Amino acid sequence: MKKNVTLFGLAVLVTAIVFGFAACKNGTTPTSTPTPFTSIAEFKAWLAVQSANTAATAYTVKLNVSSLSGDSETAGSVGKAIKDSGKFVNLDLSGSNLPSIGNNAFSSCESLTSITIPSGVTSIGISAFDNCDSLTSVTIPSGVTRIEASAFVFCRSLASVTIGSGVTSIGNYAFDECDSLTSVTFQGTIAEANFSSTEPFPGDLRATYLATGGGVGTYTRSSTSSTTWTKQL
Repeated sequence: MKKNVTLFGLAVLVTAIVFGFAACKNGTTPTSTPTPFTSIAEFKAWLAVQSANTAATAYTVKLNVSSLSGDSETAGSVGKAIKDSGKFVNLDLSGSNLPSIGNNAFSSCESLTSITIPSGVTSIGISAFDNCDSLTSVTIPSGVTRIEASAFVFCRSLASVTIGSGVTSIGNYAFDECDSLTSVTFQGTIAEANFSSTEPFPGDLRATYLATGGGVGTYTRSSTSSTTWTKQL
């Protein structure tokens, strides 16, 4: 067992050195990984040796795992790896076998610039992405049925959201304080009783969606200061 742990540690170290050497040799900062990572430890080690970057030069990373290993304050979790690194990341989890995005999984991961949620996910937990200030758009896949309270609250750069056809419940403050949000597409029907009346979105989006003629479609507002949403024909 000790031998296996040692070998794994060496593999992670070699991975980090190879990526770092490649970046130095080419004189550039790599913006994507050549193959998906299959462990959080490898992902964390790779991030550690990458150069500081910006949202415009975010690293695109594919991570195939069966667990996020806790919230963003838990040692060894995906969220904490991103949060502690300070590196901007486009995270693709499409190859991961995850049943849900847990509570606080990416809370305050301010350098997370985009997220690809796996098709097998059925729920987005409480405060899963709250305070992810660099997220600009998000697509909730059709397999998701619930978006829990405060899931994306305070994502102040979030400009567009697509909510998949399977979503039947949206919790309190789910997208509240998303000041940049100007476009929301609903691909399915959400009953009034399951669509929280406690500031799920900025402005009157909930009321407009539930009004006669609302429902499935894309809704926009003219500016980030407007409280009035209009369904696009």
